[in-house]
Amino acid sequence: PILTQAPIRAIFCNGATAFRLYEKHLLPKTGIFAHQLPSTSPANAGWSLERLTEAWRCIAGPFACQAAKKDADS
Repeated sequence: PILTQAPIRAIFCNGATAFRLYEKHLLPKTGIFAHQLPSTSPANAGWSLERLTEAWRCIAGPFACQAAKKDADS
């Protein structure tokens, strides 16, 4: 499985259903707790694009920093 081959340190779930299913079926196997983020489904009309962007920004940090460093080194 990928968890034995890659240094995965965090798992994020897109919405409550994904989070619930992860906790029920996969958490016992992985032992890695997941972070629940708001669903990006159009059915989640209660969240504006701005709110979704802000909520999801928490996972972009390390990747945004790597991209910026790569650009700076070029």
